[in-house]
Amino acid sequence: MRPVQLSIVTVVKNQLADLRLTIRSIRNQTVRHAIEHVIVDGASCDGTIEFLERFDDRNFRWISEPDRGVYDAMNKGIRIAKGKWVLFLNAGDILIAPSIGEHILPYLDSDIKTIYFAIKFGAHPTSCVTRHVSYSKERRSIDFYHQGTLIQRSFLLSHGGYKTYFKVISDCIFNEMYSLPASHLIVNTPVTFMNNRGMSSRPNFRTWVEYLYLDIIIRPLSFSLKTRLVASFSYQAIKSLSIFRKRRSPN
Repeated sequence: MRPVQLSIVTVVKNQLADLRLTIRSIRNQTVRHAIEHVIVDGASCDGTIEFLERFDDRNFRWISEPDRGVYDAMNKGIRIAKGKWVLFLNAGDILIAPSIGEHILPYLDSDIKTIYFAIKFGAHPTSCVTRHVSYSKERRSIDFYHQGTLIQRSFLLSHGGYKTYFKVISDCIFNEMYSLPASHLIVNTPVTFMNNRGMSSRPNFRTWVEYLYLDIIIRPLSFSLKTRLVASFSYQAIKSLSIFRKRRSPN
């Protein structure tokens, strides 16, 4: 029995139609033996659980239980996964062709910690644009998409996974703090399609504050002390709000 090399983790809640698309794109891969699909469902009530119960496949596993947000669910997926590498595909995101696994696998024998691929982005796979990964040496930052980012599972676990008090861009913060300083590779070939309905595509005040923290506290920019204090205060407010809500939520 050949070991699984890549674990694709999908976090979902009440998105059965989108989940079907994601599952189909993974099950159609020509190197299916090397890829497992882990579904982390947040206690859906739209028929998702009944749908998942139909599958009986050693490379297909799922759980369904309440979570404390998307990054809590992603951390569960990291712990459940068995592959050396992890790729996160949201419900509705897909691998763009059945042969994509063949393109990815040769890179997975590397000891590099993170591999960045380009993605397709839009409302539908037939009407989308390619978004490439771009790296700025001046800012020591990278514009990337987690739907095209493969990370070694042991590397994620060694840093405790994603910080759950960030609700929108915890993956970006992990990337800036840990992935970029470690060994990484940019391969600007698209491997996945990302639909444009994700939470980071719907800006709100919390999104703005989290990006502010990323730009001013995490990234090494020359901002004034006053500006850094504002960002630091915003971060503490986010963290405190998360703790307050957790204490108020019923057990």
